[in-house]
Amino acid sequence: MRQRCRQCSNSNTNATGIRPSIRMLVGWFRMAGAADHRTIDPVVVGSSIVMALQTIVSRNVDPLQMGIVTVGAFCAGKANNVIPETAVLEISVRSHSPEVRILLERRLRAVVAGQVESYGAQASIELTAGYPVLVNSDSETEFARDIAYQIVGKDRVVDQGPLMLGSEDFAYMLQEVPGCYFFVGNGAGDAMGACAVHNPKYDFNDTLIGVGASYWVP
Repeated sequence: MRQRCRQCSNSNTNATGIRPSIRMLVGWFRMAGAADHRTIDPVVVGSSIVMALQTIVSRNVDPLQMGIVTVGAFCAGKANNVIPETAVLEISVRSHSPEVRILLERRLRAVVAGQVESYGAQASIELTAGYPVLVNSDSETEFARDIAYQIVGKDRVVDQGPLMLGSEDFAYMLQEVPGCYFFVGNGAGDAMGACAVHNPKYDFNDTLIGVGASYWVP
């Protein structure tokens, strides 16, 4: 659930994305920058891969589905006059369905293989399974919603938030027992702390401590 400043909200279909992580190593051998014709530049190969990956979702995923392919890290070399031996790309893949996840992984492998082959380079892919989709159970979500109504009123509760592609380890808990994962809003618009987490300007809104604590008091 999404909520505005000082609100509680929940969702009976709140789902977070499946997120496997992929570590890709593109390599050849190191060479001085003055003789780049005698080697294969992994920076160029990696850059080509990054650009090609941008077409996977736009040209392979049904627009009514959700999918994300993110290159979050690209590490290669430390000197401006030396072509590095390797480049490492850290990639995350997110979706709401196993079918789309399988499609994204399959297309990612194909795109990487095609780009690497076109440059005559070599690459390896290490795939780590990520978090499952988080889905709230109906009865527990209804109970959580009713409690939120009692605390802050219906006008300050978002009953059904939008689907999100963030990952959340509480999804493992919900695979074993029924439950409800919800958010207590930290702010909206230009209010303090309105930005999301992982943002350098994030600031916890202390005025919401009472709201959050009261939710768990009988």
